[in-house]
Amino acid sequence: MNILFSASYNAYAQHLFLPYGAALVATNAKAHSFNVLGMDFKFGESREAFKAHLKDKVISCGIDIVAFTGFSADYTDIEELISFVKDLGCLTVLGGLLVNYSADIVPRNIGADYCMQGECENSFVELLRVLESCSTEDDKVDKLRNVPGLYYKGEPIGRFDVPLYLDQLLDIIIDTEISNMAEYFKYRGTLMTFMSRSCPFNCTFCVNDGKIPYRKREIDTVIKEIQTFLDKFPNQIERLIFWEELFDFSPGFAADFADKIKSLDIEFFIQVRANSINEKAIKILQNAGLKGFLIGIESADNRVLQSMRKKAKVEMYREKIELCNKYGLSVMGGIIVGDPMDDMQSLQANISFYKENLSKVKMTFNKIKYFPSTDLYYLAREKGLIEDELAYLKKGDYYINLSQMPDSVYEGLDAFFSKMYIGANYIASPIGLEHNLTINGIVETTVICPTCLKTVTVTKHDDIIFGMVTSVCPDCGRYLSYEHSQYFYEVKQDDAYQMFFTQYKDKRIAIYGMNSLQVKSALLSSQTLRECLVACVDRDYVNFKNTKFMSIEVRQPQALKNESYDLLIVGAESSKTRTEIIKLIDDMEVCANIIKGFPFISG
Repeated sequence: MNILFSASYNAYAQHLFLPYGAALVATNAKAHSFNVLGMDFKFGESREAFKAHLKDKVISCGIDIVAFTGFSADYTDIEELISFVKDLGCLTVLGGLLVNYSADIVPRNIGADYCMQGECENSFVELLRVLESCSTEDDKVDKLRNVPGLYYKGEPIGRFDVPLYLDQLLDIIIDTEISNMAEYFKYRGTLMTFMSRSCPFNCTFCVNDGKIPYRKREIDTVIKEIQTFLDKFPNQIERLIFWEELFDFSPGFAADFADKIKSLDIEFFIQVRANSINEKAIKILQNAGLKGFLIGIESADNRVLQSMRKKAKVEMYREKIELCNKYGLSVMGGIIVGDPMDDMQSLQANISFYKENLSKVKMTFNKIKYFPSTDLYYLAREKGLIEDELAYLKKGDYYINLSQMPDSVYEGLDAFFSKMYIGANYIASPIGLEHNLTINGIVETTVICPTCLKTVTVTKHDDIIFGMVTSVCPDCGRYLSYEHSQYFYEVKQDDAYQMFFTQYKDKRIAIYGMNSLQVKSALLSSQTLRECLVACVDRDYVNFKNTKFMSIEVRQPQALKNESYDLLIVGAESSKTRTEIIKLIDDMEVCANIIKGFPFISG
């Protein structure tokens, strides 16, 4: 029996690899002697090319079962793929959040032969054993009744009187062949992993309702898994992110964790609940490679935080940000807008909080998505805003205005956030930033080092001006990281872009990387750029299928092959990604003057 694991096309296009939970299920099935393969994904692959690739893999590998995983927003994509592989003669199994949080809708409608609810590491193996051993339909149906959380032909058939979530996480190290991250690490240098599952809290916007037990993996298992990836992909992984709902940041756990992760000699970032951040654990983990935190701030208005059941205060966030600031740790914080308590006052509070912490937090702004199974989703149903649950699930965007903001304001939030959001990674805030914009677009920046208080002047920057600039104090060697956001936000952004692009008037300009905030800001600021733009490409071009820039469709990167431009702008955010993209451009023999970001730099 040959089993192929696959995610949705959209999931692959965004992340390039099989989601972590599905990789664990696949790894455990392989450990139980089943022949398991993972669907791989090629960089820049179109939807039709992906389906052709899937078909080829099914036929060439003699696949009997295709096991899909999906998120709520993947419904339509997964439904199409299930129909596609069933026409190829395969059985289909579906698990993941799509089933877990819409179990009363998805199994009956999506067309999968089997749907599985819960954490399926063990139950999937049980299902495979039944399918492998039973020769008659009656015998199969009888044995399927013992498989936890199982739906067959759209109806519940398995056991639902037993826990569908593991009491203790299995000691599994992901098989690097199944998870198929080779393509991912070619373009992105971050390994995302986790130490725990679930969350004991029950915020109104979150699918976690506090009922699934919070469990931690063994530290030794996690360290061994990370080392496996480092060995498999040498010199490709630059950092780790522990991407989970609730990392244990208690000093005791931090000490045990630090002792073991320190040997890996790699920097890492932690997603954590802000109120658990404490100075003792920071000191312990910083010596082991901790570089920063990802926290869910959610709102800068205490009324909204209370409505969300966040059990947090704005004052606490300020305190924790200052604590991270003290130790030079970066902070990424998320603000979400659209809670029933949100109004114009809370929106202004969020904007003020953003400006107040501009040099300390890289802030993201998003409207709240009313995901199925959340309290906000049920509230919207009660108010008659979700009449057809299946139609809502298929829609996929999940935005509903239950706030106290007018619809006109709510609908304009995405564009407003795009223009406002700049962000700042904080390492060591220089004192007294002063800027001088020269005629050719060079910005001379003068700062005072916070360590030795000596003046440092930087005229050649190694990154885009509209974002982070890094330098080293020549006197004490302090690593400084600062950004021009406040300066350009208030004064000089438009002038800088206009100065730079004037030299390309009546020329042909192309852009690679349309998600970049610098790209969007430059398009808003420079009429010359708007008039001269002739081509837009992005590796996630499928996400722009309904979006055009200056009436230009965003296409896949291969559209640049053998073309000529006077200027090609690479709008990627990280230097590693820009380097990889430039190599791809060279391979495609594009004739152009290539610039990385928007380099208002000397030299």
